[in-house]
Amino acid sequence: MVMIKENTVRHVLDDDGIDPRILRTRKLITDGFHELLVGKDFQSISVRDITDRATINRATFYAHFVDKYDLFGYVIARSFHELLRSRLTYSCGFSISNLRLLLLAVRDYLSGHLAHCTLGNQQNIHSLVIRQVHAQVHDFVLHWTALITETKNLDAAAALISWAVTGVGIHYSENQELEMDV
Repeated sequence: MVMIKENTVRHVLDDDGIDPRILRTRKLITDGFHELLVGKDFQSISVRDITDRATINRATFYAHFVDKYDLFGYVIARSFHELLRSRLTYSCGFSISNLRLLLLAVRDYLSGHLAHCTLGNQQNIHSLVIRQVHAQVHDFVLHWTALITETKNLDAAAALISWAVTGVGIHYSENQELEMDV
């Protein structure tokens, strides 16, 4: 199992206000990383492989990411963030139907992740994927709870709800024969 580094950088997922050169470099890095994942498992990919594929030097890579785990976390967080934005908005508010959409987004994303990973990659990076998905769900739910409550401890409420949503998503993504009826 991959050890998750707690000190990885949390990157801004929205592109508003970011220097276009930074965006272009991150795109080169992430595109190169995606290309490598098609033919290699995550553990065998090195930073040198990524920089060679992206046609950048190592210093440039490290100016953007701490290591390949940080890059992978960014890629997962960004792709799940885009999926959430396509299905829900932060302003949509908490409702049973929106909660169902959030659950379905988690399930679909995790199912897609499992379907597109080799067995070696599944075992090595599944916990990284879950961590990033949960972080995005937590942020989303934190915003919802802030809209509907004046509770002092919003983070605890968001943590409870987001882990429940993530757990249900994991359960249904791993048990394809089950029908999720929320």
